[in-house]
Amino acid sequence: MNLRLLPLLLLSMSAHAEPEALPPVVDDSTYYGGANLPNTGGGVNVAPGVNPRTQSSASSLNQVYGQLEQMQKEVRQLSGMVEEQAHELTELKKRQSTLLDDMDQRLQSLEKAKVATDTSATEVPVVAPAVPAAPAAPVANVETPINAAAAPTVPAVPAVAPSVAPATATEATEKFPKQIYPPPKPPAPPAPVAKVGEKEQYQAAYDTLRDGHYSKAIAGFNSFLSSFPTGEYASNAQYWLGEAYKVSQNIPAARDAFNKVISNYPTSPKVPDALLKLGYLELEQNNTAKAKEYLAKVSASYPNTTAANLAAKKMAALTGGAPQ
Repeated sequence: MNLRLLPLLLLSMSAHAEPEALPPVVDDSTYYGGANLPNTGGGVNVAPGVNPRTQSSASSLNQVYGQLEQMQKEVRQLSGMVEEQAHELTELKKRQSTLLDDMDQRLQSLEKAKVATDTSATEVPVVAPAVPAAPAAPVANVETPINAAAAPTVPAVPAVAPSVAPATATEATEKFPKQIYPPPKPPAPPAPVAKVGEKEQYQAAYDTLRDGHYSKAIAGFNSFLSSFPTGEYASNAQYWLGEAYKVSQNIPAARDAFNKVISNYPTSPKVPDALLKLGYLELEQNNTAKAKEYLAKVSASYPNTTAANLAAKKMAALTGGAPQ
């Protein structure tokens, strides 16, 4: 009986002694497979031993690097464009400065030519005649007075004539009289100063204005007009008096001086210039309507003159149109 149970006991023990079943084999090729490996599970083929997350991060970094290089390239292009535009702007500024300087020189040349035209070519600066110095009083031919030391020795009285007294001081004086000095001549009277003529006085005042001494120029022109109110250069003096007041910022006096050119010297060639300057004065005082009246009057009453051309240009600038 025991012998029969022995095989059963052995079978039961062998059954318990068998190892446990191994887990099923999982195909990892779907996760760690290479690009050239067959994809049996429908997943992404990757190289063996490479983490898919690491490969994804590397791909993202490559994309970022590519974008960064593209941005750096665009920045370099933009920097080049900015430098080119800065260079062009610098050149434009230089050209503008050159044009402004050339325009200023042209305006100064025109102004100088106008001043030279207004002034007669024969006008010369006033040269005051030299006053001769008074001659010095003639020095008298003074002889050295005879003194006791230089006086000649009176011959001694011979001893054989003791009765003759020696010469007294009076007798010596009579023999050698004192030197008589002639009275000094009176100084010669100074030569009379020649009276300055009309042309010289006008030229002196004009030169003073041109040299920038405006106060002296105003006094000079006023003195000239007092001496020669109807002279040959009176209208010119009245006009330049207005200019002197204008540059001195004495606007009422300048306006009055220019109006006197028109009223006192209506046939003078300075009348259109005076009207033009009155228009400029009103513009500076923001009296645009009054300024337009003066400018229109210059163009209408004195056509084909320099003042009329300047008035037309100024009127066109005010109205926004082209000069007539």
